[in-house]
Amino acid sequence: MKIIKVFFLLILTNQLFAQTDSLSIKFQKVQPFFDGMITAQMKQTNVKGMSVCLVDSAGLAWSKGYGYMDVANKKPVDIKTLFCVGSISKVFTSIAIMQLQEKGKLDINKPIKDYIPEFKPLGSEDFINQITIASILSHESGLPSDDLSKFFTGKPFSSDEIISYFNSNYVCSKPYTINSYSNISYALLGALVERVSGQLFATYIKQNITDPLGMKNSSFIMEEHMKPLLSKQYLKNSTEINEGQVQIIPAGGFYSNIEDMAIFAQMLINKGTLKNIQILKESTLLNMITVQNDKVRRDYDLRIGLTWFLTFDGTWFKAGGSFGHGGDTRVFHASMTILPYQKVAAIVLANSENAVRIVSPTERLILEKALEIKGIDTCFPKQIVSKPKHKTFINVHKYNDIAGYYSFAVKTMHIKSKSNSLIVKMSPIVLVLKPLADSTFSVKLRFLGIPISNKNISKMWFDIVGNDTILVATSWDRDFYVAKKTTTIKPDVLQNWKNKIGTYVNSEDNKEVFKTANLSIDNNLIVFKSEYWGQKINISLNPINNNSAIINGLGRNTGDRIIFKEENGKTFMYFSGIKLQKSN
Repeated sequence: MKIIKVFFLLILTNQLFAQTDSLSIKFQKVQPFFDGMITAQMKQTNVKGMSVCLVDSAGLAWSKGYGYMDVANKKPVDIKTLFCVGSISKVFTSIAIMQLQEKGKLDINKPIKDYIPEFKPLGSEDFINQITIASILSHESGLPSDDLSKFFTGKPFSSDEIISYFNSNYVCSKPYTINSYSNISYALLGALVERVSGQLFATYIKQNITDPLGMKNSSFIMEEHMKPLLSKQYLKNSTEINEGQVQIIPAGGFYSNIEDMAIFAQMLINKGTLKNIQILKESTLLNMITVQNDKVRRDYDLRIGLTWFLTFDGTWFKAGGSFGHGGDTRVFHASMTILPYQKVAAIVLANSENAVRIVSPTERLILEKALEIKGIDTCFPKQIVSKPKHKTFINVHKYNDIAGYYSFAVKTMHIKSKSNSLIVKMSPIVLVLKPLADSTFSVKLRFLGIPISNKNISKMWFDIVGNDTILVATSWDRDFYVAKKTTTIKPDVLQNWKNKIGTYVNSEDNKEVFKTANLSIDNNLIVFKSEYWGQKINISLNPINNNSAIINGLGRNTGDRIIFKEENGKTFMYFSGIKLQKSN
């Protein structure tokens, strides 16, 4: 990975943001292609409105609005239409943090408790002392992922409320052992901005980023003049809803449009400065897009900077690499990618639940066309610069060591051996793994028993890291963790948990995430099942004692604790900020 760091930094320091020809006139020639493609995709996926653009060093090279911001009143999307950009909000939060470091008010390599002494989450004191600001920025802090109690609300978290939340929850893992995307920890960064700047978070962003750049219709607060520009929001079935304000605003509550986001991207392309207004020093931006997790064994080929996700291979290898971020609420979806060496960026914003399927592919295609115009080959090359591999292959024929239950994110899968193969069941998808000579497995997919195309996963293999057995997927020569093997629970422990088995009902006023949940014992595992926004959850728990358990798996939403309490003769389950009452 040091090779990658040096390679990318040499590109950026010697040729970063080099002069390019204007793309505006040339890109107009391919607009009919995008008009047809985007309109067809929107119709196929029932997306109501989308705004797209291409940016270069001179500014907005090309933009177009598609569909409607207000279907009922036939109001079309244009460059001023406002969207919530979701997790792209984190980029603004991280820039605020880096500005404060430039001013000498904080050091991102110091523990956050040095600046917020009352930050005292539950768990190992040694772990807590290792939670630096940088670890939070790169999602390597080991802090919980989400508070789902009031995901959308008219009243965002205050700094005191967010600190109180952490102080009543456990650290999920030792920092820098696994990349675990965390929304809630960015609320802590918002509190840090307020603490060291002496300003309200939204005010700081306005005075130090959006106002200096002239982003007139962008804010963490929906200002009065912005309200008429805000797009309506649409579910998969075309129902119009009012999604509301994201509760964790530093993580996902920023509103903007293509016009303003193009200005922001132009500033990034021009190494932190726009029209003689410096938002970041060049060295600071370089630090933000330098790999932070190259020594984290379980992250494999995931590369992250300070907030930014980095890509050095694949389509963008010959373009010199990329940095970018996506954003998703329930219905708003957004993506922004910058190719710094080529001085171009693409941004896509959308207003419909189903847009999650087309936002990133659309953005990628815009950039590919831009590179094609510039004469740069975007065909996938053989990997030239790669992260050193530290693989501990499990022999493909040791099926007993491999078979079992595996946990990942919000799912549990069953892997069993059959006729010199491994069968991976992730209902309704089944993977058939056939052993290869290099201790990896070929992959065939079946959906409801029918073979389907597998274009992304070239092979899978099993790795040992510490005490963990990990299923790893290789896609385009890049390795990503999939799941971790789960240990079945001893009979005496299961017996102690039988009184908690049953159905639980959300006892809060806000039931937008979980209405009900079911706790059961399946195949000597304690399993939590529920559903939110149409996504089924099936996670296994590892009991710590008779009243709490850890969510099994790797990455986001794993390592969190589920706690049970008896209150006035009733049993309650506390999960990611949600309180559920046992009903039977």
